[in-house]
Amino acid sequence: MTNRHRSFLFLIRRTGARRGDTVLPALLLAAFLVLGSTSQAESAAQRARSARMLSALPIGDTPREWNRLGTASRHFQAKPAAVAARSAGRRLSATTGAGVSLGEAAADSWLSYLTTKATDSEKRNDGFFLQERQQRELAAANAAETRQPTSSQPVTGSSLAESDDDISHCPQDARLDASFALCTALDNHKNVKSYTDLGGHSNEYGAYSRHNQIYDATGKGKWYIEEQYYGFLFIQAGLAFNNSDAIRVGMKIYDWGFDQLEADGSFGCPDVYHSAGFFLESAARAALLLRQSPVGNQPKYQRRWIRKAVTHVAAMAAWFVRPEIERIGWRNDAIHTHRRFLTGTALGMAGILTDNHTLIHRSIKYIRSGLELQDPSGFNFERHGHDCSYQGIGLVYAARYYLYVAPHIQESEMSDEEQVESVEIQSEVRSRLLEFGRRGAAWLVTRVGADGALNATGNTRTGSAQEVGRNGKPKALARKDVFHALLYWSWVLGDPKAHLAAWRVEGERTRRVRASRCDCNGRLAWGLGESQGGESQAM
Repeated sequence: MTNRHRSFLFLIRRTGARRGDTVLPALLLAAFLVLGSTSQAESAAQRARSARMLSALPIGDTPREWNRLGTASRHFQAKPAAVAARSAGRRLSATTGAGVSLGEAAADSWLSYLTTKATDSEKRNDGFFLQERQQRELAAANAAETRQPTSSQPVTGSSLAESDDDISHCPQDARLDASFALCTALDNHKNVKSYTDLGGHSNEYGAYSRHNQIYDATGKGKWYIEEQYYGFLFIQAGLAFNNSDAIRVGMKIYDWGFDQLEADGSFGCPDVYHSAGFFLESAARAALLLRQSPVGNQPKYQRRWIRKAVTHVAAMAAWFVRPEIERIGWRNDAIHTHRRFLTGTALGMAGILTDNHTLIHRSIKYIRSGLELQDPSGFNFERHGHDCSYQGIGLVYAARYYLYVAPHIQESEMSDEEQVESVEIQSEVRSRLLEFGRRGAAWLVTRVGADGALNATGNTRTGSAQEVGRNGKPKALARKDVFHALLYWSWVLGDPKAHLAAWRVEGERTRRVRASRCDCNGRLAWGLGESQGGESQAM
């Protein structure tokens, strides 16, 4: 660690302890990260020492809100600097891609937690020691590999949605890890306000990806509304670090998509049903995440955007459930398990956002259909076979549905008879989703090598140029989605093997990102960049 690093750490400690300030320590931390990322000569041992010093920042000297779990929405943005310091310490030796890759799973877990009722025991729980908990889980997983497992059943009570007392597998501060990479990328850019090439291809109007930019400029060519999906990552990062610039970029990306909306709620792009499904789910999730931030601290521009999002999400969802549209989508998606969960989750999210219980109940049939498409061995059918990439994508959406759509199946304002029926449906759906996730994650773990490499043998769609993606290139293995899927279900099931496999996959993906840190144009490759190379979720 250089002297300038020590100086910044000293200043961070003093300002945080003396003033209880969140802004100045955060700025100093950002400067520290810039220095750390630009110091190429720093050895691994020095980086490790830097990480240890960062993780030792005086949490106890910060405002009391930073030491609380923050389940009440008023604490949603109360603790960025202190927790970010710990997160940065854990991520200092990793590439930026690792942090962003954790992004969606972490933000979704935080969202699911805020959209469920927190008990007093949860409010008393200190959620800021994920690092130590992860180390214990990884140690247990490594030890488990050396002996025969005693049971493959899920750990009782370890699920956030199943238990009001145990949330040990849902890290509440992980959302800050998710945003670490984005903020580092912003700080490393010469012009922080120039987002035209951050993590992909977003122009000044918000068009994301080359396809959409060309269409935006010329009005010609193929474009895909699914590419606007990535606005969520900017919004989640902005919320985590109280970075209004990042939030506005995410909103701009979504706004470009909203501007393409037809009068009937559809879009004029190819493969519109599938493509719009990704956008609908993402936009609803982003608006829900924004809506959880404290109203008193929520700027007017955010409240305006949420109202806009509610209107457009309602229009898109209404188009999705039109009988003639539903018939086409149901038929076309019959051989793709992940699409059943995508559509079900999109409708469920839209129902929660717009307070439309009919949409939530319409989503159930898609989930039930997807549950029927799993082989007894655990793989989910994709084009009449298995595919580890799509296995991951399907499991991600299944987990999202389980975590915070399924709890909304039961609504208090229903009649007594409807209430009883909804309780039974909710219990059935959640129990079947748990078994689906257990089998699916267990199968996916078998496809992960000791070095984190995915075994694509027998894949029907990815890894061997079986299909071509939107960018005209063969579809690559979706390592990021496999990581998300295993991480999600390791939290839900309390499964240390899935947890270990997830981080092995992420480690292998990180090494690949590190090997191609910058492309020929000098663009920082920080996780989202891989989506332009064939690993987009919209496959």
